[in-house]
Amino acid sequence: MKAERLDISTVALEGANLIEASAGTGKTYAIAALYLRLLLEQGLRVQQILVVTYTRAATAELRERIRGRIRDALLLLQTGEESREPVVRDLLGRVRAAGETDLAVNRLTLALQEFDEAAVCTIHGFCQRILTENAFESQETFDAEILTDQSALVNGIAEDYWRVHCSGVSSLFADFLLTHASEFSLRVLCSLAQTLMNHQEIVVEPQGDAPDTSKLEDDYASRFHEARFLWKQSREEVHKILYTRPPLKKNSYNDKTVSKLLGGLEVMFAHKEPSLDLPEKFVLVTQSGIQTRCIAKSTPPNHPFFKACDRLEKARTQLDAAFRDRIVALKAGFAAYLIRELAERKQNRNVYGYDDMLLRVRNVLRNGNNVLLQAVRSTYTAALIDEFQDTDPVQYTIFSTLFKTPSHILFLIGDPKQAIYGFRGADIFTYMQAVNQVDRIYTMDTNWRSEPGLLEAVNRVFARMTQPFVFREIGFDPVRPAPETRGNLVVHEGIRTFFHDEFEDQPDLAAACIKAAASPLHLWFLDKETLAPNSKTDIPKETAARLVARGVAAEASRLVRMGRKGLVTVGKDHQPVEPRHLAVLVRTNRQAVMVQKALHACDLPCVIAGSGNVFQSDEAQELLRVMDGVATCGTPSRVKAALSTRMLGFDMAMIDHLEDDEDEWDRILTDFADMRDAWAIRGFMDFFSAMMTRWAVRPRLLGLEGGERMLTNVLHLMEILHGAEQEHELHMSGLLAWFAEQCNRDAGENEEHQLRLESDELAVQIVTIHKSKGLQYPIVFCPFLFDGVGKGAEVLVHDPAAGNMVLDLSTSASRERQDMAGREALAEAMRLAYVALTRAESRCYLACGRIGSGESSAMAYLFSEYRPQGDCALQELVETWKGIDNATLLQKLGKLEREIPGCAVYPMPDVPGQSAALTDLALSSRLELPRCQRVIEQRFGISSFSSLVRGQEHTARPGFDEPFEPSRETDSQEDQASFFAFPRGAGPGTMLHAVLEQLDFSLAGSEACCELIREKLQRYGMEDAWTPVVSAALHEVVSVDLGHGFSLSQVRETLPELEFHYPLQQITPQGLGQVYARWGQILPEPFPRSVEGLRFSPRKGFMLGFIDLVFRYQGKWYLVDWKSNHLGNDFQAYHKEQLVRAMDEHMYFFQSHIYTVALDAYLRMRLPDTYDYERDFGGILYVFLRGVNAKLGPEYGIYRERPDPGFVRELSTFLMGERDVEAGIA
Repeated sequence: MKAERLDISTVALEGANLIEASAGTGKTYAIAALYLRLLLEQGLRVQQILVVTYTRAATAELRERIRGRIRDALLLLQTGEESREPVVRDLLGRVRAAGETDLAVNRLTLALQEFDEAAVCTIHGFCQRILTENAFESQETFDAEILTDQSALVNGIAEDYWRVHCSGVSSLFADFLLTHASEFSLRVLCSLAQTLMNHQEIVVEPQGDAPDTSKLEDDYASRFHEARFLWKQSREEVHKILYTRPPLKKNSYNDKTVSKLLGGLEVMFAHKEPSLDLPEKFVLVTQSGIQTRCIAKSTPPNHPFFKACDRLEKARTQLDAAFRDRIVALKAGFAAYLIRELAERKQNRNVYGYDDMLLRVRNVLRNGNNVLLQAVRSTYTAALIDEFQDTDPVQYTIFSTLFKTPSHILFLIGDPKQAIYGFRGADIFTYMQAVNQVDRIYTMDTNWRSEPGLLEAVNRVFARMTQPFVFREIGFDPVRPAPETRGNLVVHEGIRTFFHDEFEDQPDLAAACIKAAASPLHLWFLDKETLAPNSKTDIPKETAARLVARGVAAEASRLVRMGRKGLVTVGKDHQPVEPRHLAVLVRTNRQAVMVQKALHACDLPCVIAGSGNVFQSDEAQELLRVMDGVATCGTPSRVKAALSTRMLGFDMAMIDHLEDDEDEWDRILTDFADMRDAWAIRGFMDFFSAMMTRWAVRPRLLGLEGGERMLTNVLHLMEILHGAEQEHELHMSGLLAWFAEQCNRDAGENEEHQLRLESDELAVQIVTIHKSKGLQYPIVFCPFLFDGVGKGAEVLVHDPAAGNMVLDLSTSASRERQDMAGREALAEAMRLAYVALTRAESRCYLACGRIGSGESSAMAYLFSEYRPQGDCALQELVETWKGIDNATLLQKLGKLEREIPGCAVYPMPDVPGQSAALTDLALSSRLELPRCQRVIEQRFGISSFSSLVRGQEHTARPGFDEPFEPSRETDSQEDQASFFAFPRGAGPGTMLHAVLEQLDFSLAGSEACCELIREKLQRYGMEDAWTPVVSAALHEVVSVDLGHGFSLSQVRETLPELEFHYPLQQITPQGLGQVYARWGQILPEPFPRSVEGLRFSPRKGFMLGFIDLVFRYQGKWYLVDWKSNHLGNDFQAYHKEQLVRAMDEHMYFFQSHIYTVALDAYLRMRLPDTYDYERDFGGILYVFLRGVNAKLGPEYGIYRERPDPGFVRELSTFLMGERDVEAGIA
């Protein structure tokens, strides 16, 4: 059916009509105008007109727009004035020409009087109205309660299912579940439940009982014990075969690989119980693996152990496949259990959810309840369904059954190009079905949002594609600009000078920016050769995201600065560009945070539009800790945990200080007890008010970066907790338990728990594309269109034959279904891209480049010139994109620039003057803990140098690597004149470290230095008389030649107390000893032998440490560790030869190598393009403070080492693994 252009003034008010309203064409205006015509021309009352839209917020806005339109029209009729709006002018002109002015006034007056009864609502509100107003006809109960958020009920069902089916399972299956938590866990079940709830009447496949894996488990256990027995019996023979390796290929069986593999076997077979976690490259010790990795025409080694490993590997493969099938069956079983159990529990509690209302109405109508059908039809004569592209089969069945009749007027208004809520159950295929079932189709083709130049550019971007939205059923019709827009972005004289000054060292970039200054559509090219020259393939996705976030912030800063200079203005009144005129559209919350940090770094105010659940915020965890500390204020550890929050503001030094300040600690405990009493006696609000006042929480949070967001979340949580206390009559312990439960659950459906906006009046808006729909901004950045379509473990796809959604849980879904799912995901990505591009009024920014995982993205589909011959296939797009290298892509974008007026393609400008100075590394971007994606294993934990040397788990921050010694004071003034007599032990050592951490080396020996020393001596309970002794000693330390031609007094770039965590792959003492043994020729003689004596258990997880000082001097990096050990009472005891013994005795050499690995990884991560260990690493300096003397020089008191690059590389690989060595510290 061919679509007609919509003329709101004359469109026939009859039958079933579909209006396709492209972005910015005035859909809400059209609905209000149709409503006005129904009142005036059809003589309908407001109770007879149904208006349905998608959300409560949209309902409120639409209600006010319609009311305002009625009020304005009534005023015009009463005053006889003409409307400025053509539609209203034509409508009222016809009324006056027909002599029906009085009748129209009466109708509109009545409409306003009765408007509170107007049926403007959501689909759920409409169905609720049907069921309550027609209870007898629908045979519904009167007292059923609506469940506004059923997530707690659903999660409870998931927990029950998990307990029943996953407790008491075999150890092997339990082990498999732990290592495959991303495929099957309680969290996965809750996520699966959400998918099932979002897609009503979804079909889950395959169905069937879980397989019995007991026989395969027994077989695997037998094979494991067989291999373990042979390993214990012939370990040395296996070692010899693999290390001598005459017939084995060296590239497969090199020393590093063999060492790692044998270490893994040692760890695995050290346990009596079988484990599915076979060592990496286990195939190398299977007979079949060895046979394929031998030199041609040679006889492969033949050993019973290798054959046993073959059998073990085969048994593991079979068991792995069976366990995966078992997981699929458990998921499918959960789907059936959830639907059945949810219905039963709702019935028992006499509650129902919003979607239940839709199903009840649909089912009553489908079952031929003519009484209800006639009751609703007689109530409503006309129905206007807004956002129809976001409907689903159940909703469409309701609307079409009720209103698709000759005596009713039905308008379905929407835009298939903006159907982006598939994850909520919206179904674009329902829209496609409706297109073939309506009487007439209309289009709205005048855009009232964007300026003509931008509109033309966006039109050309989509019109040049054969299937711009993947499905042939959804086309693209260019829209035309309105006679009047909101005003263009204007670039004023002086812009040339600005860019020349901005990029004075980059004249080509300055010229490109000047050329693009007046263009409405900006396309940044991310040049792989410039941004990631060392990458063998594409720019890594995470790198691209960080670069883009930084580029957006830089451009936003430029626009605002140009606005302040009067160089760029927006709007009809030519306002200078300000942060409030800018919006950044993102796909994920992670991207939003990335952009927020980049904008903050450029001193631009910004706000992230509410996204997510407030119980999932950091502030929820902190408030929970504070409440727990108050409730259990008799437990010091919990009070200190509360103090450590940003809300209460104590750092570790302040908490540590409380150990020595009893008065302050008593004051805090009294304060906490008072807050606990206030809570227990007068309720939560009294406690909260006392906390906010006594601890100055509001000003403290507002003084932090992102403080407005923090405070908004805290106050939001206060409201929710107060409401829960009142609603559920909860006392202190009950409210704490309720709060903890909410924080530990996945995000629910309750709108009251959604994050609220902090103050956004003058800020850059950071909004997800989904939330931006329906909004508009003068200048829009949508730079993250390179996110590829993800491939999940399951396939969710529309079944065209049955007309419903199918969730295929199998591990091997058919190729046809995978292709369909890929096509649907790509189509939604393109619709998201369309929504993003059409939010802009005056200017829009995009980014494009060879970016990792971008081959299946909207970016690739837009700019690859892929032209499907039939149905679009995701794999065809992937292959097309792979064939486009960096240079070819730039050529294609250049062609696009020539073909599309108003489109500018140029390299993404960065922040001018970016440098990798030492202070930038420490301060410009904080290291953050990544979200844990893996299951924590039993051997998984945090290790440190101390824990490895002592053979125990790390439980707290290591001290300063000196065994505890009781502090020994001396009364002899003569002794006190010598630093050798300075008290020994951990306390004095900690005091010296505290001084050195804060000391400005250029001030050593000065009065300021003495004042610092006196403060620390008092702090650690030591006598002031030691001040001149310590001052003199530290002056020697900073003055001595370090052995490299300079002293610490000359150093300016320092990083004290650098904390690190780096990933630790599974290590054993044997493996570590082998690394040191291989480098024994170049290491000091005792070190490898000492490593052989280590006796720690196998470790995996993270390595923790604190480097006392890192500094850079003349381009080289050094690490320093201060040692206060007492080795003797003369300088000879601190000669370099004696220091080697001390380094060996305390294993400090191993500590220094751990630190070197950490610093090397840190610098490779932070300076990937400029740092090189062999050129830039200066060395290790272990400074034994008591033995340093400037006159004696670096031979005394300083242990120096610069580990061989090869040794550092091998030790790094042994500790972190190859992948993390390449990546640096994450």
